[in-house]
Amino acid sequence: MDDVLLYGRICALTLLGFELTLLVFRFFTCYNKKELISFSLILAYLGFKIIFPDVAYLTEISTYLVIWALGNYISIILEDNKKDLWNVAVFSAIGVFVVLILLGFKNHTLFAYFYLFTVCFLFFYPFISFIRYYSRTKNGTILFFTITSAGAMLGGGYEYVAAIYRLPFIGITMWIFLLIFLGVGYLLTQQGYLLSSEMHSLYSRLSLQERQLRQLSSKLVYTEQTLVVKDRFISLGLLSAGLIHEFKNILGLILSCTQYGSVHNDPERLRQSLSLIEEHTRHGLESVIGLLEKIKEKNTLTAEQLSMETFCFEILKVIRANYRGAGIDVVCQVHKDFDLSVRKAELEQAMLNIIRNAAQALNAFPQKKDKTIKIEISSDFDKGMLSLSDNAGGIPSEIACNIFEPHFRSGKSTGMGLYLTKMMAEQLGVQLIYEPIKDGSRFTFIFPLS
Repeated sequence: MDDVLLYGRICALTLLGFELTLLVFRFFTCYNKKELISFSLILAYLGFKIIFPDVAYLTEISTYLVIWALGNYISIILEDNKKDLWNVAVFSAIGVFVVLILLGFKNHTLFAYFYLFTVCFLFFYPFISFIRYYSRTKNGTILFFTITSAGAMLGGGYEYVAAIYRLPFIGITMWIFLLIFLGVGYLLTQQGYLLSSEMHSLYSRLSLQERQLRQLSSKLVYTEQTLVVKDRFISLGLLSAGLIHEFKNILGLILSCTQYGSVHNDPERLRQSLSLIEEHTRHGLESVIGLLEKIKEKNTLTAEQLSMETFCFEILKVIRANYRGAGIDVVCQVHKDFDLSVRKAELEQAMLNIIRNAAQALNAFPQKKDKTIKIEISSDFDKGMLSLSDNAGGIPSEIACNIFEPHFRSGKSTGMGLYLTKMMAEQLGVQLIYEPIKDGSRFTFIFPLS
């Protein structure tokens, strides 16, 4: 029996020497040197227990050290934050063990119970951690080491109790160590282990990526919420600016009608002026109500089915008489009518913004005789076009590319009219483009026709 145990020790120590040598050579290329050191310490402590199986006190202390190395190894693999607490617990148990020896309790039964209890208690952490690691990675090698390590602890405990109570000695621990060394040999021959992708790499790197993804997800949620709030404030600011711009235009039209009526004493002219004032006031009220509805809830205005020709002639009724007094002729040409579904109030406001800008540009030339604003309606295949052109001289080429930018001002304008018009068109799903023409400008709404 002794010869068999000796043969087993020689085989185990030979494997151990080969594996430790291989680990030394891999130290410089290892991705995680802490794992390699912890792994090497486990093997060294196991080899120590094989070489000195019966040395007083050292066998028990080496068992503590094996458990300590196992705990450190699994904490590195799992990136567990409890490693410091684990180190304190192990070395506290070793300290108490040494104190009991110095006090002469070595041969006392309670001393043996203390040793067995602390070994089982301390081994509980690495054992449960290895099981947890296996349940997440399904790594068969980890399961093998978990079973053999548990067997070694149980075998060592039995041999310790057998020495106290004179039970039959089996020598099973050394054979379990031989199995562990065979498993380590298999592990070290696997491509990449302790080089660039260690045992912990799959789990720890995936855990790191998971944490990073969670952090990114939290940041994205926070950014999204922030953008939503900012978007609401921006929308509220734009709507407020649009409301002010609309009030300015409506008040200007009402003032013009009032001045026109006050200049002429003819009752028919007064009646006409009052009628226009009423019409402009009603139109302003509808526009303001529409903007307020948009503040309450986005896109609450419902789309209507419109004939573009009918829609444009309705607008002409509102604006033609007012601009005629300023010497501006507003005409409408229908090349090919088309129908579409659109939110009427927003489209009307966008058109009136451009027409009012054209009228202001024409009023800058009081000596000009043929002041004209032309509305043209046409369609081509899947597109409908509504063009608004004037002969006010056009926009200088150096600023033409900036006219749709917010707060870009030309003359005494607020710089919000064309920007708001562009925003309204985009909300309607309509494209608004500008093009210079001879002696003037043309703005074209392009509608997609289904």
